[in-house]
Amino acid sequence: MRKLQIETWALDIIRRVETGQPHEDFRVELKRTWIPPKKAARRIAGHANAARGEPILWLIGVDECKGVIGANYKDLSDWYQQVKVQFDGVHPTLTDLNIPYNDKTVVALMFETDRAPFVVKNPSFGTRSHTIGLELPWREGTSTRTATRSELLMLLSPLQTLPLFDIWEGRLAVKKVADPADHFDWNLTLKLYVVPQNSSRVIIPFYRCTGTFRIRKSTDRVRFHSIRFSCKQDEAMLKQTRSQLIAEGPGAVSLTAVGKTHMLCEELQEIAKISLKIYITESNLPVEIRTRLVRSEPARHELAAWGIHHDAHMPRESVDDAWVMGDGF
Repeated sequence: MRKLQIETWALDIIRRVETGQPHEDFRVELKRTWIPPKKAARRIAGHANAARGEPILWLIGVDECKGVIGANYKDLSDWYQQVKVQFDGVHPTLTDLNIPYNDKTVVALMFETDRAPFVVKNPSFGTRSHTIGLELPWREGTSTRTATRSELLMLLSPLQTLPLFDIWEGRLAVKKVADPADHFDWNLTLKLYVVPQNSSRVIIPFYRCTGTFRIRKSTDRVRFHSIRFSCKQDEAMLKQTRSQLIAEGPGAVSLTAVGKTHMLCEELQEIAKISLKIYITESNLPVEIRTRLVRSEPARHELAAWGIHHDAHMPRESVDDAWVMGDGF
């Protein structure tokens, strides 16, 4: 990937963060500052292993809530030298870029992952009962853990390029029901543009799609029990059935998901976080769709709603004092 492409990719992510738009995907990691090299090596290895050949991008000096806070580019050389020595043999190839943004500097780190698997040293090896010297990390969501046998097999199998999903509209709403003592219905709708990355058709079985949502500062997530895709008849490259979506080429699709909770408390937070895993046939690696939705005006039949906010002047840390989740959050 050329440096112009890296800069364009990074600036697009920065713009989305600064304007409160969806920006998260499985290939991007935002860091407000340089993290300790040993910890960084494990997280980079896990991220690179899970990417399975796709390049990954780390942006140093960007905070998910506060936006661009800046980083010292001069710290990169010493930091990455300490990161590299934590790898056993091969480490991901790094292309770095200094990106000025509003009188601050964001350091973009683009790692090539085509030489996976990447193995790192166990910093506790040789102390007390720590007898394992090496680890093959794996990233799942925002956490890093040791890879399982099935994930090791995926790394050793031929790579299958996953489709890309671009979000341009999104809405999560909790609706009134006939008997509020029974439950509350949650409905998510996302407008997506899907782009297959090779000449093969993409088949998405609905039963293999999973997802959760959470209101910021809450500890638990609520699982969507139904996720489906639909497309309009004029999308010539797309076809939907009762059980799957078939994409022969790029096109616009709608994703709908439904969840339930049994309680609403006194307030709901300003930010709703959505996390989806979309699996295609012949692949055990999902496309991860993660996005943040902001409180918006509910419709007449809704108790509360969240949507994609396109206002660049939106206060990033404001909290609405209307409703907050209770049971299940």
